[in-house]
Amino acid sequence: MLSSGKGRLSNEGRMVLLCKEMKWTYFEYMSQPTWFTELIETAFNLEAEYQNKQERLNKMRNAKRRT
Repeated sequence: MLSSGKGRLSNEGRMVLLCKEMKWTYFEYMSQPTWFTELIETAFNLEAEYQNKQERLNKMRNAKRRT
């Protein structure tokens, strides 16, 4: 979620996406400890990686069924 494809988002971009996802205001974001926001970002990125792997696996399975 917090990366744009293979590229990296700026700190401001990551902040905006995290605020959007968590439904935080700027001030709510700023009141969070850094370790906590980094942990949330890591969790979102791991979830996105898992989803991507599942999609690739499903595509491979569907391709095998067609042959």
